[in-house]
Amino acid sequence: MDNGLRLSRRLREAVKTSPVRQYRLAQAVGLHPSQLSALICGIYGVRAGDMRIVKLGALVGVAADECFAPAAPLPGGDHADSTR
Repeated sequence: MDNGLRLSRRLREAVKTSPVRQYRLAQAVGLHPSQLSALICGIYGVRAGDMRIVKLGALVGVAADECFAPAAPLPGGDHADSTR
């Protein structure tokens, strides 16, 4: 479910630069590696306070309150997918 939140830039960079392979991080927090990849790429949104994301942050040294960021708005505003 997407409520307008994404992984923060800091968390994404920490995961990418971690010495622990991403598939191991995914396993440790209860995600499939492809899910983690999609979260890092911004394909999926996250729920505020998702404990899997908080745990991921803890594993890579990012505080819980720094794990989430608002999603970028769609180009063209709220009506980007409407027909004119």
